[in-house]
Amino acid sequence: MKRILDHIFLMRPLLLLPVWSPFLLGYYRSGGTWDSRLFLPLLMVTALGGGVFVLNQIFDIESDRENRKLFILPDGLVTLRAAWIQFIILDIIAVFLGFFLGIQVGIAIVIGVIFGILYSASPFSLKNKATTALLLNGLGHGTLMFIIGWLINSDFSKTAIILSIPYFFAFAGVYSATTIPDTEGDNAAGKKTIAVKLGKKFAGILVILLVIVATLLGYIFWEFEMIITGIIAMIAYLVSIFAGLKAYLISNKIIVLVFTLITAYLFKPYFIVALTMILFTLLYNKLRLKVGLL
Repeated sequence: MKRILDHIFLMRPLLLLPVWSPFLLGYYRSGGTWDSRLFLPLLMVTALGGGVFVLNQIFDIESDRENRKLFILPDGLVTLRAAWIQFIILDIIAVFLGFFLGIQVGIAIVIGVIFGILYSASPFSLKNKATTALLLNGLGHGTLMFIIGWLINSDFSKTAIILSIPYFFAFAGVYSATTIPDTEGDNAAGKKTIAVKLGKKFAGILVILLVIVATLLGYIFWEFEMIITGIIAMIAYLVSIFAGLKAYLISNKIIVLVFTLITAYLFKPYFIVALTMILFTLLYNKLRLKVGLL
């Protein structure tokens, strides 16, 4: 049972929340409602996101060990061989379900898999380059997930692209914020992230600028989920600039929680899914990894 749980949490369930949320919001914007037809699409994006996160950890073992986080691979709870097998299986599931649900969905999932490989795997390792890491997080985590959700209920269109633009800036901003607490460890591991390249102060300013753009675009397109989350994010990140690195860790979690709650307001059953995920992660971190949630 411990082995099974280790593999489940290697997929980083809490990070699946900001994968599910833009997917569900794209689905909502195309006129979708919560029903049994969502089971396979949610399984598909779970496999896609889980595969991306597993691959990222495979290539981030040293920096994760330096930063003392994501202990499952660095501490040997899951072997590298087992992690590679899990990554391959997850990608196969995601691609199969994508094409099962439609050609356009399948193509979008393949793009997501390619983004994940380019982001983490050698010799590409675009996560280690500030500009490309920011672009891929904005495009893959924000824009693409929104569009995949849209495609579940509707065809690809200019409207889907336009409505996904605020998500690009929002997720690019949140990604940039996540690099700030890891500046020393990433620098020691040779990763040229936004925070390493710009420094903590200027990276924090960039985060706020990106969030401002996302919020303004959310207002223009009247995406209330982006307006509310953006306002809270601006306040949280502004405080973080003056409060220090730990404040960024807390701010990132608060913003994910707010975004999740707004999505759950539109899809009530999602609240139960998210709450269950958070509680199980808390228990796993405490009992298995001996660390806290925050």
